Amino acid sequence: WFHNLELRRSLYLWQSPRAQDHNIHLDYEPESICEHLQYLFALLQNSNRRYIDPSGLVKALGLDTGQQQDAQEFSKLFLSLLEDTLSKQKSTTLQNMIQRQFCGQFSYVTVCNQCGRASPLPSRFYELELNIQGHKNLAECITEFLKEEKLEGDNRYFCETCQNKQCATRRIKLHNLPRTLNLQLMRFVFDRQTGHKKKLNTFISFPEQLDMGPFLESMQGICPAHTRYGAAPLVDLDKKCVYELSAVLIHRGVSAYSGHYIAHVKDARTSDWYKFNDEEIEKMEGKKLQLGIEEDIAETVKSQTRKPKCSKGYHCSRNAYMLVYKAQEEQDTEPTATNVDVPGAS
Repeated sequence: WFHNLELRRSLYLWQSPRAQDHNIHLDYEPESICEHLQYLFALLQNSNRRYIDPSGLVKALGLDTGQQQDAQEFSKLFLSLLEDTLSKQKSTTLQNMIQRQFCGQFSYVTVCNQCGRASPLPSRFYELELNIQGHKNLAECITEFLKEEKLEGDNRYFCETCQNKQCATRRIKLHNLPRTLNLQLMRFVFDRQTGHKKKLNTFISFPEQLDMGPFLESMQGICPAHTRYGAAPLVDLDKKCVYELSAVLIHRGVSAYSGHYIAHVKDARTSDWYKFNDEEIEKMEGKKLQLGIEEDIAETVKSQTRKPKCSKGYHCSRNAYMLVYKAQEEQDTEPTATNVDVPGAS
């Protein structure tokens, strides 16, 4: 989140309710979650330390550090918490920042096989959860996410026009995409034989540039009042929707209940890639993402699949868990957006 410049800029503008009562001559001690984030981001931006201890934020969030936490679930809850906190600010820019940056929209469209009535149900999303089982690349995963589903038998749909249950089809239509597109690769699935979750070590290839244009559809027939949820305009359907890979979260380990997370993040200002492995931070050479040796370690998996060759501009991983893409048009239309100043810093 630190490398999302709009989020960082907005958090610096967030004003604490206790700011007016604070004595500037006393040492500052952050208390709320947003205060801890401001403090952490300011240290990350201006400090010469190799890493920053986030214990204060962890304590404010009430997290149990002795328990394995799911990164994707944490991301959901954290964005929801930030959205709720920023919505109480006076500035409309701050109020809608999370929606503007991370929120997209799709519709569940159900079509009755008998009368042809289409019933769209608009919905917001902050990430797309993609099934990877049986797939080799990201495009296949997105295609399956949008594929048509048949509603038959006990799963038939009650059609308001026919006034009874009918066979129908249902699928998701993508309408608007956020500036920051979070893609969750569903590596942890329920195993019916064991009754527990298991991890899929399937190799998935994903591009450095992702064109989402072919997956978008118009909002024809959907009431505009239900489309934006108060958020500012997102990616325009008429424009080319090309995204740049900006982060990859790796889950190392064969179990769904344990393991280790490693983040690869692209610096929005310099385009340098960094590898974050707890307190170890490594800068990648040549401004290129290098997933590293962890992708080739057997890690006691009995049936290993040889890593497939990747085309130029693609990466392949059996441990990639979350992918973050940034809208390319944002970089092209806002050349000065890389300047973020810490308020009060000299």
